[in-house]
Amino acid sequence: MSVAPSQNRSDRRQAVLLLLGTGGLLGTSAIVAKAAAGAGMSPLILLLWSMLGGGVIQWARLALRGQRLTVSRTILLYAVGSGLFFAIPNALAFAAVPHLGAGFVAMCFAFPLMVTYAIALVFRMERFQVMKFAAVVSGLTGGLLLAASKVQLDSVDMHWVLMALSAPVLIAFGNIYRTLYWPKNGKAEELSIGMLLAGTVVLAIVLTLPGIETGAQVWSGEIWSGETLALTAAQSIAFAVLYDLYFRLQKLAGPVYLSQIGSVSAVTGVLLALIFFGEVPGFLQIAAAVFIAIGLILMNRAQQAPLPAREDRLALVE
Repeated sequence: MSVAPSQNRSDRRQAVLLLLGTGGLLGTSAIVAKAAAGAGMSPLILLLWSMLGGGVIQWARLALRGQRLTVSRTILLYAVGSGLFFAIPNALAFAAVPHLGAGFVAMCFAFPLMVTYAIALVFRMERFQVMKFAAVVSGLTGGLLLAASKVQLDSVDMHWVLMALSAPVLIAFGNIYRTLYWPKNGKAEELSIGMLLAGTVVLAIVLTLPGIETGAQVWSGEIWSGETLALTAAQSIAFAVLYDLYFRLQKLAGPVYLSQIGSVSAVTGVLLALIFFGEVPGFLQIAAAVFIAIGLILMNRAQQAPLPAREDRLALVE
């Protein structure tokens, strides 16, 4: 199905604005998580209450407009799947922030673009292009350099590095999942609410597992102070806006384009980490950033073709 040039230009402008807004908000997440850890609140507890708060805010906004949340078996199953692919990688990233720094974790969010493209090739959602393949190789090289930058530090436990680097892989699978199984006539805002609330349930279950020390803090009043309440409220509002835009962008432009929010997020996060926490990137991290940037430039140049029709972007793979 062809798309009129004027419609395509409008879609592209909207996609760019959604990309910048979503990526910018995502980049602040690691910063807020580190600030919460400094205030005595586990980043995982912050994530739990922020997901719940974000979902409730979105639901309340829907109710204020006189609209009801659509509930069906398909949407519930979709919410569970998207909730899993949302809660687990974010939990890994948030947990790693106090150990690796907000800047390192923020840079990890740049990888889903390359990983999503690689997975999309496997599912035949994208055609092979030499430039895009080169982007994937460059991005993965950046990932190896980023990991090496932490291996040099004897005080850093390697399992935190692996946890942080596994997050973008799971995020990439989530990007593919949400496009492949997007419910027919599913609305972005409603699907966002489902993901946030289902993700809250998933993370709450994880925190009750044996060996998860932070689980006991969920209902503890000791973690709450004026600072932690303010951080949780700010993160909840950010999540409510962020994931509404997130689903709108995915529906408009597809999973590979959506993954570019990682580059915006990485730049935002690294700059904020430098400003607020004095996290100066080392040589290997700078080299990693260069390879990641090259990968992003190559990927963007390869994606200069017009956006495909929405029906094609949301079609299931046969």
